[in-house]
Amino acid sequence: MDESTFQRLMLGSASLMASLTNDCGEKTRLSDEECQTLFAQIEALPPYANTFFIVLNIKKVEVVKEYNVGLHLDVKGRVNFEKMLRAVKPELLEDYLRWGGAAYSYAATPGIRQILEPLKQTYRIMVPMLTVKQHYAWVLQESRALELDADSRLISHLNIYTVLRAYDDSEIIGLVGDVWDDGFEQVVWSRTLQEYAFKVRPFLLTKSETRTLDAVATNPHFTNSQTAALLGKSIYTVEEQNKAMLAKARGAFPAKQLRNVKDLADFLRVIGWFEKRSDNKVTS
Repeated sequence: MDESTFQRLMLGSASLMASLTNDCGEKTRLSDEECQTLFAQIEALPPYANTFFIVLNIKKVEVVKEYNVGLHLDVKGRVNFEKMLRAVKPELLEDYLRWGGAAYSYAATPGIRQILEPLKQTYRIMVPMLTVKQHYAWVLQESRALELDADSRLISHLNIYTVLRAYDDSEIIGLVGDVWDDGFEQVVWSRTLQEYAFKVRPFLLTKSETRTLDAVATNPHFTNSQTAALLGKSIYTVEEQNKAMLAKARGAFPAKQLRNVKDLADFLRVIGWFEKRSDNKVTS
């Protein structure tokens, strides 16, 4: 996977996370004492358990706590969201992020939000990750809510990882996530999650679409003709790109009502998409 594709995948995932949390009002969370007890229990597992964990704040897209990641994965220095993604086998990264996006989107639906509680429900998936021994191993990821806002929207979650066995390139590859509640798999929820996995897509734009979107964001009062003239494109190209970008956005952010590309630009500005992007912008 080339660096440009990786950056676009990472940004698409971060944008989805930021779009699903409001962080409003009083929160439902474990107390500091409960968190300390929980973390201590995980840290007390014997070395042969091959277990490590992170706590991810999805609004900030920031790893706020980690334990033993560098002991098991090829992750050097301070652990962050990008380094965790780089440890995933590149051929399966998009698949991994699609399932993760489905889990976030499913957790944000009203029916699930009504029953979501810290540590009660678990999203599980097995994914090949690069170990410190420089080979890929199947790693079981178990994700549980840690902090919810007053509207029961996810703010942060605990990911517990367990290294299971070596990954064999000859294996039939394909990732599948499932949902558990109080230690039992919820088959109906897992099936619904699968449906979400094939609806939700990372928000990935071509370089040409990105330039058009930048022009719309920079000049929100421009007509399509003026945007086309600014970019040296035909009005037909701009109109078709606007349709394509809206279709991609509606697939990536199903909870958002986006009427046009200007709505999309406003939304992406709010969640910090333009600032986080690594490529150069177009200015008027």
